[in-house]
Amino acid sequence: MRAEGNLLVCTGNASERHETGYMWHEYFTCVYVQMDLLTTLETKTHCPFKGEMIFYSLGDK
Repeated sequence: MRAEGNLLVCTGNASERHETGYMWHEYFTCVYVQMDLLTTLETKTHCPFKGEMIFYSLGDK
């Protein structure tokens, strides 16, 4: 996955999720992500199935 010309994620281990009422998403662990390109947001949520979710932004997006 590229973003703004930078390689952000490189993995063959992403898992695709289809949840009723939501767009599909690909999930992957942070080990495959260039975390230095991201900024941690204050938003955090909890899902009883997926656990804690932390959100990030890329640049000023």
